[in-house]
Amino acid sequence: MSDRAEKHGDAPALPEAAKSVDELIAATGGGVNATFNFRHKIFALPGARFAIDHHARAAMFYIHLGNLNVSVTPAVLRREFNIEPGSHDSELMELAAQGLRHVKEVRPGDSIPKELIDGTASWTVEERHHLLAKARLLSQVAGWFTADKSAASIERILAMSEQDIAAKAEFQSGFAAIAQSLGLPPERKAQIVDHIDSIARELCYIEALRDYAGRLRLIHEKLAQLAHLALNDRPLGEEIARVLTLLKQPLLEFSNRFAQIDQQTGDLLGLLRNPHRQIKLIRDVRDAIHSSLLPWSEIFERWESQAIVLNHDAESNIRLLHHWLAANYAPARVWR
Repeated sequence: MSDRAEKHGDAPALPEAAKSVDELIAATGGGVNATFNFRHKIFALPGARFAIDHHARAAMFYIHLGNLNVSVTPAVLRREFNIEPGSHDSELMELAAQGLRHVKEVRPGDSIPKELIDGTASWTVEERHHLLAKARLLSQVAGWFTADKSAASIERILAMSEQDIAAKAEFQSGFAAIAQSLGLPPERKAQIVDHIDSIARELCYIEALRDYAGRLRLIHEKLAQLAHLALNDRPLGEEIARVLTLLKQPLLEFSNRFAQIDQQTGDLLGLLRNPHRQIKLIRDVRDAIHSSLLPWSEIFERWESQAIVLNHDAESNIRLLHHWLAANYAPARVWR
């Protein structure tokens, strides 16, 4: 059972739609520990959750009724269950729709994503991602006056301890020179170090996403190997070839997005002139890439354990991936 069709005509704007996320959170009594504390009994039913319907490309509300999985639009949910616009539950529904840019689903009782509350990420990263993000920035510091750019390689910096970095003249001279370039006295180089640390804490999420998006390349590599095994199975080989073709677009899209953020953060002076503004831009890119990767999570899980062998599981994964890519990345045909 599903209800996706709304009545014709423009519906009146909901009062919560005109509010900022901060206003919505404040109106629902939120704070750092804010949760989706819905009050209507409909939200206590089994399976109650908000999630994105990737065919409709919109938020839907789902519940289980016996053996039925029921999905309705938020507008129908408000109308059929008398959830008044501007009410506590209605404002939480709007927050849920906003939150689905950051999480796969929102269930009653879930915490409101931190991205909506204070802009920080609601998911964790590994220490290696933070070290890599900081090494990328420090390589620019060390190479400030160094003709031999290999001396400031990221690999070399990753092998150094904090004490090693603090003791190296190339870094200390770089911090002082950067401070002077920004109109600060050289003795205020500690401020530059603090700003670099703050920016690295934001960029580490980009590094984690880059790592996660790398699973696309691993899927491509596995498919290429499976294609070689399927040389004597023409129908399967042709299907793998179509999947490999469809994979080119998302591979290029994610590659371009990481290349763009690398270019934007490759100017250390630009980052440090207005670190607060740059952190906001980094977070916007982080959230956009993270949102784009959310629909891939189930596919990544399936292919992570896929062995390079042609069996029922492999054919099933190939078929499911083909259907998903065709629905999301097939070129649109324009009829004239």
